[in-house]
Amino acid sequence: TGVFCNSAIEQAAHDPDLQTYNLTQETLRCKNQIQAFFDRMDIDQSGYITVDEFAEALENPAMHASFAAIGMGVGEAWEIFKLIDKDESNTVETAEFVEGCLKLKGGSTEVDMAILRSEVMNVAKMCTEIHEEIGQLKRPRPRSIEGLRLEGP
Repeated sequence: TGVFCNSAIEQAAHDPDLQTYNLTQETLRCKNQIQAFFDRMDIDQSGYITVDEFAEALENPAMHASFAAIGMGVGEAWEIFKLIDKDESNTVETAEFVEGCLKLKGGSTEVDMAILRSEVMNVAKMCTEIHEEIGQLKRPRPRSIEGLRLEGP
């Protein structure tokens, strides 16, 4: 019986449908946890948190465990807030916060790193092109003597 149970467990672990279901359930659990955390920070129940509400949550020791539960260290919380607040309005809406935290949760994948490397290379290339253009603008240009009249005594 033990061998049969182990075999069934191993097969279930490799079942793509079961893996998809488990991942979906885990994502839903995380969303609910992040949403509950957001709701505790949204003191005025406006549907968004302001910088002041976020700062108040950071100062509250009882909220530190909530930060840790969603994978956000208190020390890095301001940087995460800035990353999530893409429009720089100093407010973060519910959906913006939940999706932002989910994207930032966990480590970077190889694909994330490849995308980042590509973007950095594109920026470096643009900087080089701009530098070259500025260098060309700074070069002294030869003066044309055509069309100039020399007036003398």
